[in-house]
Amino acid sequence: MDAADAPQARPEGPVRMCVICRRRFPKEELYRFTCPVHGALTLTADTTGKKPGRGFYLCRDAACRNKFERFKGWQKKCKGVGNVH
Repeated sequence: MDAADAPQARPEGPVRMCVICRRRFPKEELYRFTCPVHGALTLTADTTGKKPGRGFYLCRDAACRNKFERFKGWQKKCKGVGNVH
């Protein structure tokens, strides 16, 4: 069995997916944003990774960060969380 046939090592710890590029990364390599509460209209950056509520993860790629500024998919996912419509 050569290196191409060997199973790939799985990363240690939790793995999350970037909402823009859909690639998977270890959780600590991603930025986390949480759903707004009480009628706010923007996502909240979660620098600790421990805020309660629905979260979205974004990789560190510059292209993904640029697209995330226009990302509106969170509005549907956050429906019913707080007072977001």
